Amino acid sequence: MSERLCALAVVSWMLSIGAAGAQNVPPLPKTGAVAGNPEHERLKLDAEGAYQNGDFPKCIDLTGKVLAQNPKDHVALYLRASARVELGQLQRSLKEIRAGVEEARDALRYGGTEQINYYLPYFYGMTALSQMENRPEHAKVVVDFSGQIIARPGIKPEEKANLLYQRAAAEIFLQSFDAAA
Repeated sequence: MSERLCALAVVSWMLSIGAAGAQNVPPLPKTGAVAGNPEHERLKLDAEGAYQNGDFPKCIDLTGKVLAQNPKDHVALYLRASARVELGQLQRSLKEIRAGVEEARDALRYGGTEQINYYLPYFYGMTALSQMENRPEHAKVVVDFSGQIIARPGIKPEEKANLLYQRAAAEIFLQSFDAAA
């Protein structure tokens, strides 16, 4: 099997089992919008653990407690965005996925666009919307926008790998298999 076909097969398999996002939240940034609030930091760590265990409703609940007191906490927004996209995928809920995409945008707004991992729930959500609504324009946004971020100087290899993976998922939806591989 050629290298391209092998890569495509692996990406397709991972998408089919839901591995594009689930159980894959990169480590939390070290600084939150409420530095020094130990209760918020504990809630975010517990939320991260719930996410890693696939308990997306618990993650949403825990981050909601932080966001009720500080709606600009970008770490909580990132975690809740990730959990909402995952839960939306599992439940086939466009509303939940859209909420996750919106919160991913908010995490970027408040945490800064240099937080590369904050793009992941946005891209994953947009690809999910493409699939559920059969709207290629959503996947095209992922392909175009991720390419711009990947081209940034100084991007870490693990960040680039995550972005390439999300872009490949969008390319598969667009049936651009050579680009996906």
